[in-house]
Amino acid sequence: MPVAEQTQTYFPTIRRYGFTLVELLVVIAIISLLVSLLLPAVQQAREAARRAQCKNNLKQIGIALHNYHDTAGMFPLYNIGQTTTGDETSRTGRISGLVMLLPYLEQGNIYDQFDFNKGFANSTVVRPNHPNFQAIANHISGFLCPSDFQARMNTAYGRGVGNLNYAVNFGWPRQATGFNGERDFDPTTSPSGNGEMGFPNGFATIYYDNTLYSSSNDPNTSCTVRVRDIIDGTTNTAAFSEILINVGGYNDPDLRRQHYRSYSSPTIGTLRNVYEDCRDYPSGFTSYSQWIGGTWAVVDGNSSTMYQHLMPPNSKSCYWNNQWWHHNMQITPSSEHAGGVSVLMADGSVRFVSDNIYLDTWWALGARDDGTPIESF
Repeated sequence: MPVAEQTQTYFPTIRRYGFTLVELLVVIAIISLLVSLLLPAVQQAREAARRAQCKNNLKQIGIALHNYHDTAGMFPLYNIGQTTTGDETSRTGRISGLVMLLPYLEQGNIYDQFDFNKGFANSTVVRPNHPNFQAIANHISGFLCPSDFQARMNTAYGRGVGNLNYAVNFGWPRQATGFNGERDFDPTTSPSGNGEMGFPNGFATIYYDNTLYSSSNDPNTSCTVRVRDIIDGTTNTAAFSEILINVGGYNDPDLRRQHYRSYSSPTIGTLRNVYEDCRDYPSGFTSYSQWIGGTWAVVDGNSSTMYQHLMPPNSKSCYWNNQWWHHNMQITPSSEHAGGVSVLMADGSVRFVSDNIYLDTWWALGARDDGTPIESF
């Protein structure tokens, strides 16, 4: 009998092509680590690009300022032709000097829309039927810092009104007598009856109540600001800097977007005295904060189209009772750039100024003719 053939069953080897759970967890952990390492670098690169664009915006404003100066023989006035009578559409003035720069910033089509016989009221919503509403409803990218993500969100002056991140240097607060009391004061009574005030000594010139408020310490000199009037030198005098835009009124959680308010009239004193007054204010805010950065077109003491050199960058801003009336709100430059703010100098250069700048240097940068030597900053 033949021997039965033995049968053998073969089981093929099964190759596994997937990951085990442990391997998968290891891969996820490695990817997460790489992302955590790369994400800050990406964010820093993006912020560096935004900061460079912000610096370039200021640079373009500086070029426009000097092109305007070459044409007009002076830097633009701020608060052009102000009168205080009439309603919103019958009064003139409160038109920002930035409007005069529009043709030099390739925005001539917006400039042509302006009716300079129709001004604006103080801290008032600009209604759609205002002759200049269509002009000021333009959001101009050169007036907005890309690092401030709240830009274009302030609607205090009206829904759609273009916001502003760059303010002109108005010098020292008008109740400050200088480093040691050397500053000359306006011999006339201030509009709100709070006593004598110092002549504006920064880069801006103000036309208010049919009066030109000069940057000069001498009331008999020309009230226009020209290159030759910047006695301290254009490289040593600030022209513009940054401000953060308020979107929540006095409820805005970012204190740099607020005005601290004192309900008393300002006390005349040295820069150090006024600085200490502002520094020691309690943390109470004024509803005027809602106007900060609300428009590039309207000059308003509350809108921060102007700023002052008192408190160091990115610190508090102060408001003395009734002082918006003659541009004496103490507005401090602020930005989302880590460690400081960009400052356009009167010569057209842009410098980054640290939050920790020496106070005497910061004060000296704000005045165009105080004669204080500027240390490196």
